[in-house]
Amino acid sequence: MKKGITFWVMPKREFYPRERLLKKEMLFGYDPESANSTLFEARSMDEVAFLYYQWDYYAVGYYYAADLIVNNALDATLRGEDRQRINVEKYHILIDRIDIVVFPVIFLYRQYLETRLKTMIIKDNIINKLESGEAIDINLLLSKKDTNHKLDVLWKKCKEIIKKNYNEQGIDTNDEIELNVMEEYIEEYKNLDGSSYTFRYPVNTNGELHHLDIPQINLKKLSEIMKNIFDYLEFYKDCQNGSIDYYMYDRIDYYMYDR
Repeated sequence: MKKGITFWVMPKREFYPRERLLKKEMLFGYDPESANSTLFEARSMDEVAFLYYQWDYYAVGYYYAADLIVNNALDATLRGEDRQRINVEKYHILIDRIDIVVFPVIFLYRQYLETRLKTMIIKDNIINKLESGEAIDINLLLSKKDTNHKLDVLWKKCKEIIKKNYNEQGIDTNDEIELNVMEEYIEEYKNLDGSSYTFRYPVNTNGELHHLDIPQINLKKLSEIMKNIFDYLEFYKDCQNGSIDYYMYDRIDYYMYDR
């Protein structure tokens, strides 16, 4: 080990051209009076993202973001973009974009599952209140026990919600199979990332590395399965929305709830 180096070994700036951070600008927000007032200044309305703080948009947004990242990474990996070579002991290892984005992808897919399951619980609470004629308090649609991050606990409640609908509409063999398969997927995700912390950081709170026993994940296959899960859960979300609309078009407190 060389001694005496107390500074970073930095390359010449011309080899790494970049925009210098010489002026602080707003990261978020938009001032139409100044075209340069924000990092996300809008030269046209097509550049503007409106923030609708609604459960459905959060859930679907996480899913779409994960899907976009997967598709982009698969294309980039095929073309060899961003490929890096690292040396580990005697071996040369190639790192592709797909190897880098795997962590946020799994986190985003998991975040979709958690948010969608919580949304199903909220919508069921709304339907129950509409059926009973109770007032809807938008601040009490999710109980404290349902604000946890445990997918298996949330799924257990959502499974009962789905089965309750089946009892009213009738259930067939394929419905039962789907419920069981979905439960297996939830269980697998729970075992991989029980409380939504594993894919945020490479180590746990004790400083120990995650997933030393999981060397590979097939992102393309994961994306395909998540598409089926997405279609399954979104179908029941749409069913719940239909029930809500059926019960209450004329109650003002319903329109205060973000659908």
